[in-house]
Amino acid sequence: MRDKQVLRSYFLLLLAVGILLLVQWAYPHVPFLRDNFKNSNFLTYYLQQEEIPDSLLAPPIDSSVFDQLDTLAADSSRDSTATDSLPPIQKIDEAWFKNDSAIVPDTANLAYLRAFFEGLKKKKTRVLYWGDSMIEGDLITQTLRRKLQQQYGGTGVGFVPMVSITAGFRRTVIHKYGGPWNYYSIVKNAKLKQAPFGLNAEYMTVGKDSTGKKAWAQYTVPKGKKDWNKVQFFYGKGNGKAKVTVRINKKPDQHLVLSDTNTVNRLVFSDSSIHRFYIQIDSGYQTVFFGVSLENEEGVQVDNLSLRGNSGMAQTRISSPILRGFREYLEPDLIVLHFGINVINASTMDYSWYERAMTRVVRHYQSCYPHASILIIGVADKGFKKGDEMVSDPSVRRVLKTQYKVALKTGVAFWNLYAAMGGEGSMVEWADAEKPLANKDYTHLNFRGAEKVGLMLYDFLMEERKKHD
Repeated sequence: MRDKQVLRSYFLLLLAVGILLLVQWAYPHVPFLRDNFKNSNFLTYYLQQEEIPDSLLAPPIDSSVFDQLDTLAADSSRDSTATDSLPPIQKIDEAWFKNDSAIVPDTANLAYLRAFFEGLKKKKTRVLYWGDSMIEGDLITQTLRRKLQQQYGGTGVGFVPMVSITAGFRRTVIHKYGGPWNYYSIVKNAKLKQAPFGLNAEYMTVGKDSTGKKAWAQYTVPKGKKDWNKVQFFYGKGNGKAKVTVRINKKPDQHLVLSDTNTVNRLVFSDSSIHRFYIQIDSGYQTVFFGVSLENEEGVQVDNLSLRGNSGMAQTRISSPILRGFREYLEPDLIVLHFGINVINASTMDYSWYERAMTRVVRHYQSCYPHASILIIGVADKGFKKGDEMVSDPSVRRVLKTQYKVALKTGVAFWNLYAAMGGEGSMVEWADAEKPLANKDYTHLNFRGAEKVGLMLYDFLMEERKKHD
């Protein structure tokens, strides 16, 4: 009898694992799953030793956020931002911000979007959109990009890293990779000192595989999408001995030696129609690799620079030389900073630490990209269980007010996503709707909700462009 119970237990365990594997396999092929759920990447997530999304853990603020904050404190003495070259810090009404009943407006400082609106008149316009898990898998940005490209031209998805745990979740590019990649990020490696974090706060190196396998990455245009005509491959410093093999579509392989003497280096590949780009690292164990930009020579490009678990506070760890190095090739007209969900904690009353950190972040970008507009996206609503009822987390408004304060102090534009969603209780309404717009973690949008937010953001920008013109 006991043996039968043990066998039954093993059978149920194997059945559960089988179901998980089946759902993982079916996710990309079943519209219902894609529209209503986010892919957890159950297999690759744990094999790559990535951290569990903090929104699914018990503590609303996970320890990695405090690691990011501790690192900032340790690095503050090395801050190279030249304050004399930056816009002055604006005076604000501190008394207003101490009033708990004060309502954050829908927008602020919209005149500071001027550079972006003028940029839309150019041959090529670029939006660098940094964020956390709210935009991972190209959520929100894919909609904003599609609408802008329909209006102003352009194809491609912009910057994509060599390695991404959301590759199977993303719809706008078919991204595959394999081999002995080593992955680093400001979240996973918050205590790593002076690391060469790239544009999306990540970088990769290549390890040695005993079986002789090579690290590789491949990017393919999804069915129904337009081909690219330009691919930029970005990498950092090395020992001058790195070699790669590149294949465009089904053309003969190109064997290249990398010139890796600069902080940020690039190779450019152009063709009238590129629908697949493959790159293999043949040697280069001391070289840093960032990713590729899949794009067109003209029109608008929106780069999704998402990093799961990122509070935004450690963005200053993307060094000035690296940001300026990328600026040589990817000059932005608009920088979007979409963070905040990872610092929401119902019991946290004082967010002055977050204000100081994010002020430094904005000043960092103002220093590295002096000619770009900067837009802070106010945090979305987030559900919180109060007794038997789901309500808005009380710290949503505190974080939102802090972001608004940072925008006013630093002189950058602000858009209130919380208000655009409907304000108090909106995340619960979105998640519990007949056709849900958010997941049941009451934190993250699903594809349908992200599409709606992307359209709202596009409409907001275009309405302000009309006023500007």
